[in-house]
Amino acid sequence: MDMIMDAKQQISDWIQIDKNSLNDISLEDVEMSAYALENIESATLHMAGTTLDEDTTEDLKTVLETYLACKSYWVEHTRELVLFIWNTSQAKTIVIPEEGWMLRDDITIH
Repeated sequence: MDMIMDAKQQISDWIQIDKNSLNDISLEDVEMSAYALENIESATLHMAGTTLDEDTTEDLKTVLETYLACKSYWVEHTRELVLFIWNTSQAKTIVIPEEGWMLRDDITIH
């Protein structure tokens, strides 16, 4: 399966949500709770074939940028954050509830 194909369509199919309600967002623009980071870590480290050091936040972002591809979206009606993470052989979709993430304080939406 080509993991680079339309990620929005795959997410829409997998979690049964309207493709048009998925809005692109950069992981650099969000802050996540420790619980959300732990869930992402446990879901992705095996996929990446690596482990993390003590500074989980920075290392997790490095893992996502270095070993895996990641597209992130926020869902318009539920305010959930959806991560679509893949490598050459597998893909995972992680849904983070509204209370598990927020926009960084220095980000302004126009």
